[in-house]
Amino acid sequence: MTDIVSPAIARIRAQCATFSSRVAGAAELAAATEAGDNIAVPHAWVVYAGETAEPAQTAGQVFQAVELGFAVVVAIDNSADRRGAAATDSAFTIRESLLTALLGWEPVADVGLAGVEYRGSEFLEMTRARLWHQFNFTVIHNIQEA
Repeated sequence: MTDIVSPAIARIRAQCATFSSRVAGAAELAAATEAGDNIAVPHAWVVYAGETAEPAQTAGQVFQAVELGFAVVVAIDNSADRRGAAATDSAFTIRESLLTALLGWEPVADVGLAGVEYRGSEFLEMTRARLWHQFNFTVIHNIQEA
C-alpha cells in the first residue's frame, strides 16, 4: 500500500497557512480528542480512511484499481458564537483552502496514483469551544503484476 497520509500532512502544512503548521496524524488526533477544548485551533489531522478495490482485470497482465481514502479532521474555534454559525463559516473557508491544496494533486509520483478527489464532508461534533468537522478525499492507485 502506498502511504498517502504523510505526503498529505506535508502538503497541507505547506499549502494551508491557516493551520500554522498545526497538522498531524491519527495518533495525535487521539490525544487531541482526549484534550477536548484545550487544543490550539484551527488544527487539522490527516487519517487513513481505508480502501476499496475494483475487480481485477486481465489483458495480458493483471491490473487492478484501488481507491485509497483519507480524511482531514479539523477542529475550529467555536467560542465566539455558541450556535456555531461563525465556526461553520470558518469550516467553509478551511474547505476551500483544503480543496486548493489537494484537488488534482498526485501524492506520490510514479506509482500509478491519479489526482486527489474530494468526496464530501461531515459534521462530527460541536462543544461550546470547538467545532469538529471531517473532509473526505480519495485517490486511485493502479496496481499490476510485476
